[in-house]
Amino acid sequence: MLRSKQRIVLVEDNPGDAFLAWERLTEAHQATVQVDVVPTLAETLALLALGPVDAIVLDLSLPDSHGLDTLRRVREAAGHAPIIVVTGHVDVALRTEALAAGAEEIYDKSDTNSCLFSRSVLYVVERNRARMQHSRLQVLLDTLPDAIVIADGEGTVRFANPAALSLFGHTEAGMLGEHIDFSVSGSDAVELSIRQGMQIHHCEMRVVPIEWEGQAARLASVRTLPGSPQAKQLPTQRPEALEQEHRVEHAARLKNEILASMSLQIRAQMHAVSGLSDLLDRTGLDPLQSCYIHNLQRANDSLLSALDELPESADSGVTSASTALAPQDLNSVLMALSARRTQQDGRQAAA
Repeated sequence: MLRSKQRIVLVEDNPGDAFLAWERLTEAHQATVQVDVVPTLAETLALLALGPVDAIVLDLSLPDSHGLDTLRRVREAAGHAPIIVVTGHVDVALRTEALAAGAEEIYDKSDTNSCLFSRSVLYVVERNRARMQHSRLQVLLDTLPDAIVIADGEGTVRFANPAALSLFGHTEAGMLGEHIDFSVSGSDAVELSIRQGMQIHHCEMRVVPIEWEGQAARLASVRTLPGSPQAKQLPTQRPEALEQEHRVEHAARLKNEILASMSLQIRAQMHAVSGLSDLLDRTGLDPLQSCYIHNLQRANDSLLSALDELPESADSGVTSASTALAPQDLNSVLMALSARRTQQDGRQAAA
């Protein structure tokens, strides 16, 4: 239930100190602040039992309680209301113990006479209210069937509800702190697909700017839809996956560069073979030798044609087939030519 005023309980048994604190808390905020003054722990606990309050300003020394035990008992009854401790003397040890026991802030009583005291108390009230709103929002997001992911301005995931952990296949510890790039802006719906194992979930995502834990952030709501052919992949790869993809791309580029270099070297040798074949063809070979030379030229031209297609066919696997067949054809021709010359030399020697 919303209240028109901030309700603050001032627990102070000294009338003079109580009046000074009450005056500081109300002098500039009478329209928005209601201060109830109680002098004992028993009355404080009875008042807190009647309903919630926005803050408690607590003196640790009361007629029926003293020291940090006062703070602990009020903390048990205060619910989510912040407690601001005031005491006669504040040292490091007392501050540490009071904060550990549940105090939001601790002040020396002399500070309550400062105009800054009321501002500090109201700041604590507003900070606690924002914290409670944040907690209620998180509970709401946890119960939604849609996947909810919240990332800060750097793209680091700060919150993911159970539906998001299920959709993306992560644990909470594994997803918080990861980097995510929504790659969209505005509240328009964007279709996407998310792969989870062998399944592909077709989804609709909306991204809106919000404030999360006091910082600017973006909230992505992802709703599963029936399959859509227009769906596109959500770029939410983990850094390890992105690095692996870059390594694969780099290896593919190196492969193409190596193949291109090999192609140039082999092409140069093939042109030399072609020139030698032309030269031999003009030296008056017999018909059988000319036939072998022409076969050599055809095999050479076939290999050069395959090399010319090497850059375009490297990714499709055609290169490996072409380079596997052409050298075999060429070798068979060269071996046949060599065998023929050996036979001719043998016949001439016998004659």
